[in-house]
Amino acid sequence: HHPQTQGKVERFHLTLQKWLEAQPRAASLEELQTQVDTFRHAYNHQRKHRAIGRKTPATVWEQTPKAGPADRPLGATTSIHRVTISNGVCYINKQYTITVGAAHNSNQATVIITGLTCHVFITGRLIRQLQLDPTRRHQPLYDRPGRP
Repeated sequence: HHPQTQGKVERFHLTLQKWLEAQPRAASLEELQTQVDTFRHAYNHQRKHRAIGRKTPATVWEQTPKAGPADRPLGATTSIHRVTISNGVCYINKQYTITVGAAHNSNQATVIITGLTCHVFITGRLIRQLQLDPTRRHQPLYDRPGRP
């Protein structure tokens, strides 16, 4: 039950059920699927809807501007590194050392860096996400401010 839909899913199901009841009873699952496909086509391409200005959903969809490729280069490059964690650290091409903790020693990690955003995964599970500090080679697990 999803109250945020305000009953639109239930109304759609009621419309589908009424339409199917007006059809000859399907003798097989394949025949029922054909009836549902016919309903879907009629619902989207032939039946005009009050809520969208007496237009068909397909017409409204066709008139909606579609997202496309970016009109400019995205800029940030992505690099993927597969490393073995040693001493609680991922060593990335002598450029960065990323601390992940000794509990992960000897595990294989996948490190994905896009621009300065870094994600570290072990067996598909995100274990660390950080913004790389390009002024520092070592990326500690926690920022430890110096003495005042």
